[in-house]
Amino acid sequence: MALQEKLDRFKQQQEKCQSMLSNISAKSAFSRSTPKPALAAAAPFPSARPLK
Repeated sequence: MALQEKLDRFKQQQEKCQSMLSNISAKSAFSRSTPKPALAAAAPFPSARPLK
């Protein structure tokens, strides 16, 4: 019976991990679909200029 208990525990852990991966995937897909603000390339910071 110990083998069955270990199998049940493994299945529970597998479901938990699968759920976590699905959540990460969903968040990643959501963050890719939301527009990100463009960087202000027209007004560079003074430190961004090359040194002479």
